[in-house]
Amino acid sequence: MSSTYTMGFTMPFDRPHNHLTELPLYKHVSMMLAEEIISKHKPGDILPSEIELAKRYKVNRHTLRRAMGELVNEGIIGKLQGKGAIVQQKLINYSIHSNTRYTDTLEKNGRVAESIVLRKAGIPAQGEIAEHLQVEEGEPVALIETLRNMDGVPFILVTHYLPLRKVFDVIKLYNEGSLHKFIKDNYDIDLKRKMSMIRSVLPDKDEMAKLAIPGNAPILLVKSINIDTKTQTPIELSVSRFKGNCTQLTVEPTG
Repeated sequence: MSSTYTMGFTMPFDRPHNHLTELPLYKHVSMMLAEEIISKHKPGDILPSEIELAKRYKVNRHTLRRAMGELVNEGIIGKLQGKGAIVQQKLINYSIHSNTRYTDTLEKNGRVAESIVLRKAGIPAQGEIAEHLQVEEGEPVALIETLRNMDGVPFILVTHYLPLRKVFDVIKLYNEGSLHKFIKDNYDIDLKRKMSMIRSVLPDKDEMAKLAIPGNAPILLVKSINIDTKTQTPIELSVSRFKGNCTQLTVEPTG
């Protein structure tokens, strides 16, 4: 007596479809690395070297670099020259109103704020600097560049322009902390924001290096004019470059 066995076949189109199996290797590595960052790291952490990560995930360095490039584009990590990859911040809601203060804004979001002075110089006012500060072309103004860190990670790069006849020794005396508080304490000038102009741009090489971002990561460029509350005259033109991948700007109307 013979037995007959019927073989059952499942056609390919009947199989559960797993999109992960179709992803290239660098995508898999990118996803695993993202999970590791979220579960084990905090903003500001420096990741292990490319060599170490390549060994950990058993891939070559070319594949690892493509995987890390995905995370850079997604805003999960950034590149710091000479240090490697750094974990970026989560989205921060930054309010813009007449009395915005950097430190206060970040502390309300539970973040640690730090301001570092990168450059100070006296320059002649030209073009829009003279126009916005309402000074004559060629009049001496102070240029002060500061880097604002959030939880130890670069967040905003700011260039301040101030008429030296109003704050004559600011270049010599200002070295740290809130510039607006310094101006209030030393010159009895209380500043408030009169207006801000906001647009999205791509960073130049200097901004890429200082903010630890790639060239294809947009930044939010905010030009603000701050005036003396007593005289209503312009005292500061600030040009702020926010990391676009972790910043939400909220403009609050004034009454």
